[in-house]
Amino acid sequence: SDGSKSSNNGLVLVMGSEGKGLSPEVVNILDEVVSIPSYPFPDREVDASEERRIEEATESLNVAMAAGILISEIKRRLS
Repeated sequence: SDGSKSSNNGLVLVMGSEGKGLSPEVVNILDEVVSIPSYPFPDREVDASEERRIEEATESLNVAMAAGILISEIKRRLS
């Protein structure tokens, strides 16, 4: 590929590593960057220790689990 952005309506998921995410070079060629929120319970407040546990759990999602979450959300939005 020449690095130019495609004009078709296809979708490609580029998954980053735990904690580090994607390199700046990869991010620069993407149309959109999304992340999985650290706060699964936005309707209630959490204390600092619970917030850290949630962040650690989110950081430790393996790529297969993260891909499953994103694919499920994409499917939901396209339905």
